[in-house]
Amino acid sequence: MNASAVKPNLPFATAKKLDRTPATENNRKIASFIDSHNFSFKIDEITKELKTIVTQK
Repeated sequence: MNASAVKPNLPFATAKKLDRTPATENNRKIASFIDSHNFSFKIDEITKELKTIVTQK
């Protein structure tokens, strides 16, 4: 079984207005890393072990 993670393209929907807070330096680094890499996840059906593969785009 394979899976993939994708950043959403649509805004978050809520009934009340959300206040904006600036992203921290750590948040910007994480977002930059996610944007510049591909992630692949595979679960071994026998051992149930998760294998994660991260490659540069």
